[in-house]
Parts: sequence; C-alpha cells; structure tokens
Amino acid sequence: MSINFISGLFAGFTEAIVWTTPTERLKVLRQNEITSGGNKYNSLVGGMATVVKEQGIQGLYKGVVATGIRQASSVGVRFMLYNEVRALISGNEKGKPWHSMLAGGTVGAISVIVNNPVDVVKSRIQAQGSTGDLKYTGTVQAFLRIMKEEGFKTFFKGVEARVLRVGLGQAITFATYEQILQLVEKAM
Repeated sequence: MSINFISGLFAGFTEAIVWTTPTERLKVLRQNEITSGGNKYNSLVGGMATVVKEQGIQGLYKGVVATGIRQASSVGVRFMLYNEVRALISGNEKGKPWHSMLAGGTVGAISVIVNNPVDVVKSRIQAQGSTGDLKYTGTVQAFLRIMKEEGFKTFFKGVEARVLRVGLGQAITFATYEQILQLVEKAM
C-alpha cells in the first residue's frame, strides 16, 4: 500500500508541474474575470499569451506548491486505497465493471475531502494578479490567513461540486483502466 501511495505522490506532483498548474491558473483567472466582467483571459491561448506577456512564464506557475500538494495528495490517496476499496466491494467476484466504477468513485471522493483545504488555498493564490499588495504570499501563509480571517469551514467551500466531478471522473477512469487491463492480459 505504501509503494502505491509514494508512486501516486510522485505521479501527482509531476502532473502538477507539467500540466495542472498552468491550466488551473488560467481557469481560475477566467473564473474570476467572469464575475468582474473583464475579458482579458477570454480563451486558453489568449489567456496564456496575456499571462506570459505580463508576468513571464512564471506567471503560469503561480500556486505551483499548493497545486503540487493537491495533485500529489489526490493521486497518492487514490493509488493507495483503490485496490483495497475494490476488494471490499467485490468480495470474491472479479471483473465486474461496476466494482471498479464504485471503487474509483469512492477513492476520488475521499481524495477530494482530504485535500479540499489545499485546493481552496491554491485557488486563492492563483486568483491574485501579479502586481500590488498580494494578500497571499505562499501556501502556508495563505492557509493560516484564511483560517484566521474566515474559519475552518471555508476550506470546504465547493467540496460538493468537486466530490461529484472528481468522483465521477475517477469512476470512469478506474473502470476503463480495469477493462483495458483485462483486455491486455487476455491478449498476452
């Protein structure tokens, strides 16, 4: 179980550096712009060009530590728990797609509940501009400030939507993974 967790941590952190941080940064900027009526980050490519022009490539990596922690903990928890949860669900039966779907959805939901606080911190950091007085200067500082000013419940705002999105996504991912694994094993 621990090797799965460690493998998941490294896989999740790598994903955060390569892909998730820049795309999450652009998503958060666009979401904030929608509520303010702006049109600066109106598309993926245009938003990326704007951030790079104004802030350099590092502007795409604002919140990389929080995003890395979120992704690493998500994937680590999922990899660590999936086989155990699937075994609890399936008992002695093997190969039923709904077992994989239910197990995947369950570990996806658990991972969201575990890491929603760092997701809130990540989003707050990424929503900030690049100039002026920054309210959040780092992951730990942001966590402590949010806790002090808004309380613990703030770390679970939006958790229901994330549980639904990630849980269903992981149900599909793990069910697909198991079906493909079975096909490959039969072919070998």
